[in-house]
Amino acid sequence: MADETMFGIVDQSPASCPKCGSTSILVIHMQDSLESCLSCKAVWESIPCGEKYLRDGEMMPWKDMCDNCAFRRGSPESKNKKEWRALMKRLKSGGKFFCHKGVPMMFSKHGDTNTAFDFPQKEGGEYDQSRMRLCRGYLNAWIKWTNKG
Repeated sequence: MADETMFGIVDQSPASCPKCGSTSILVIHMQDSLESCLSCKAVWESIPCGEKYLRDGEMMPWKDMCDNCAFRRGSPESKNKKEWRALMKRLKSGGKFFCHKGVPMMFSKHGDTNTAFDFPQKEGGEYDQSRMRLCRGYLNAWIKWTNKG
């Protein structure tokens, strides 16, 4: 059953902030649904409605590609052909590509319009891939790449 908020209908209540663990979450429905932690001020895109793997420890990929996945045809990420080809080369050579849904955004103080994401890290700064979800679009592409050869 959906929860009603003053901002609209929420498919499921967010469990906790992926950055600090607080349960004081504000859900904002605009063009894209955003969630914000009232404690640490982190902001992230909502997890797609209907997905059952929601938070840390449940890192299965989504059933469907996200609405703004970098692997969608014509995505902003694929517009720079040189950078996109370089990324595809790295991925085909064993790289990994992770989903950004539910990952806090990092905002630049210098007016940079590119969004960076604050993926979870272990002590020492290494990314904690056990808490990162592989991108469904990347996995679909990987299946195509491996079936070709």
